[in-house]
Amino acid sequence: MKIMSESKQAFEDDDIREFTYDDSIAGKYAEADGGSHVPGTNFAARQSFAGRLTGRRMTQGNPPWRFLEIGEFTEKPEGFTHEMVWCHEDDVYIDTA
Repeated sequence: MKIMSESKQAFEDDDIREFTYDDSIAGKYAEADGGSHVPGTNFAARQSFAGRLTGRRMTQGNPPWRFLEIGEFTEKPEGFTHEMVWCHEDDVYIDTA
């Protein structure tokens, strides 16, 4: 696995985000599900994404939370306008075929 460090960004003293690139996952098909806050409420809703992994990884916090970036969507929530999304690594299912 080739992982290259792209950058580190400090958003707060204890909130450092490290971005890396992993060519072993770049371009692989992946599906992810999770939840997100519904604006204006105290509720969350289920969201599902499917598409291609960009190869970018983000690690944030202590203890670390790890995220993968998905783009080239084949499935995304209605009204989702971004070209890519960060998904928690534990909620990403990568096609190994």
